[in-house]
Amino acid sequence: MKSCFLVIVCCLLCCFNNSDAQPNPVNPPSIESLLSEYEATSITKIKLDKALQIILYYIDEDKDDSGQIWFDKISAIRNYNQITEQDYLFQSLQTELYYFSDLLNLAEQSNKEAIAIAKQLNNNYFLADAYFYKGLIHQSNGLGTEAMSNFIKASQFNPHSFNKKYEGYIAMPNHIYNNIAQEFNTLKQWDSSYKYNKMALEELRHRPAYRSKVLIYNDLANMFRNTNKTDSAIFYYQQSLSICNQQDIKDIPLLVYIGLANTMMSLNKTKEALQYVEMGNKQLTLNIGNYYSRVFYQEAIPLYKITGDLKGELKMYENLQQMHEKNNALYNKQLLTIYQHTTNNKNKLLISNLQTAQLKQRNANIQLLFMTLLLVSVGLSFFLYRKRQLVSNKLKVVRTDIGKDLHDEMGGAISSIKMFSGLIQHEHVSIEQVKACNEKISDLASELGQKLSTIIWSMDEKNDTVGNLVEKLQQYSVSFFEVSEINFQFSQTNGIGNSHQISGMKRKNIFLVCKEGLNNMMKHSGASQAWLYVSVIQDTLHIEMIDNGKGIQEKPKSGNGLTNMKNRIAEIEGTIEWVMQEGTVITLNCPI
Repeated sequence: MKSCFLVIVCCLLCCFNNSDAQPNPVNPPSIESLLSEYEATSITKIKLDKALQIILYYIDEDKDDSGQIWFDKISAIRNYNQITEQDYLFQSLQTELYYFSDLLNLAEQSNKEAIAIAKQLNNNYFLADAYFYKGLIHQSNGLGTEAMSNFIKASQFNPHSFNKKYEGYIAMPNHIYNNIAQEFNTLKQWDSSYKYNKMALEELRHRPAYRSKVLIYNDLANMFRNTNKTDSAIFYYQQSLSICNQQDIKDIPLLVYIGLANTMMSLNKTKEALQYVEMGNKQLTLNIGNYYSRVFYQEAIPLYKITGDLKGELKMYENLQQMHEKNNALYNKQLLTIYQHTTNNKNKLLISNLQTAQLKQRNANIQLLFMTLLLVSVGLSFFLYRKRQLVSNKLKVVRTDIGKDLHDEMGGAISSIKMFSGLIQHEHVSIEQVKACNEKISDLASELGQKLSTIIWSMDEKNDTVGNLVEKLQQYSVSFFEVSEINFQFSQTNGIGNSHQISGMKRKNIFLVCKEGLNNMMKHSGASQAWLYVSVIQDTLHIEMIDNGKGIQEKPKSGNGLTNMKNRIAEIEGTIEWVMQEGTVITLNCPI
């Protein structure tokens, strides 16, 4: 039965290899010609079309920095008032760029916007692509069930017909089927994994999509390795390498080398396994993108550990740490760029609205022009002055608030990261201390990401609803207590949704107060159970945080954490009370 299965698969492979004998498609334009055509035209739509092709070129060439520079460059000429297919393609490529740069938080935010645009355009190709990337992000975060759900949703939206104008820009059916196969491989459902990889190959019969074919062969090899069919696994790995060499594919060989190394280890061929790892290390010198590099490092660490190669293991950890530091710097830089673009777009919108108001005012008063010319001129001048002044003051307040938040939320963590980085560089530090420092740095970097995500969330006016705040509180609190010994329950009254509006400052302060309260429960209460209740009563948001622990031993006015909670609630004209009664009850009320 096993040999029969292998014969079928090999025949299928030969069939698809024969399909490669078709003539290659016309070569795409060179980057030089694209850059020249972009500069030569003054028509905005054509400029944006050329920019899309340029960005796609840089993504395909693993030149993520250059691709992001072009995203930033064309943001000034894009029209954000009208949604078009071009807008979705930009958003999809931005999500792809963030994803393969390992900036998953930014990729998730970009993907949410892509889904919204795809729904507005009601385009099934775009909906399939958007849910495909949502699945990829969940997959990278280790959320297999959610990833599979979104891949299946993508396959349902996909029209299953090839549309050449979208080729290269969005996910095709073969990408979706291949990732479904990967999830079935993880679940050890080998028949289903093989079925979907076969469907992915079938989609490629008339298209020379070499990268996709290599990834499918690599997944088939992984499937055979996991089922102890090592000869078949090695065969497919070698097929993958052969195509990579023919088509000058530089990044995917990292997955193949680490797969071959694991196969050799399963055969107790340690020397051959380490040789394949070294081939991967040599491949890394070709300036490979973050995604494939990270996968290689993470897979190589246990191989070095099993073989007792401490130097190799530490080198992999060091490479991962350098990648994390680079990603954190890129993440912070991109956040500032996003803020600048948001500010510029708001300025454009304010100026546009102001010009519209001026035109309406002029038309309404034209009949009285001769009688009230002086009065209207003075009034209009004063109005313009005050309007500009209000806009300027509002922007100053926004910049000040963001600067304060960045300083308050990030200053301590960055100082700690610098301190631990300094300890690592000390010549007398032990390996155990280096590992401990690396863990501290990783935890601090994760904390920084969460804090920056909260700041961005509070800035986005699309989130100005009580329903959005409650959803974020639920996601955070459930995740926070998930790995603790405290039995936590979250509940809310019916009817809390987008009909209740709430400002960004109130959302941020309420979230941070609840976060501090939950943190105190976790660290100091000694409780076995905790609850968080949310309700809206007569335009007042009512939140209760309850535990059955030992209560707060000091008065609420003592301690920076409790003082900060009181100050944040006072800042938004709310109230907060602590009651120690067989545990602690924190009650928060805020008008909305």
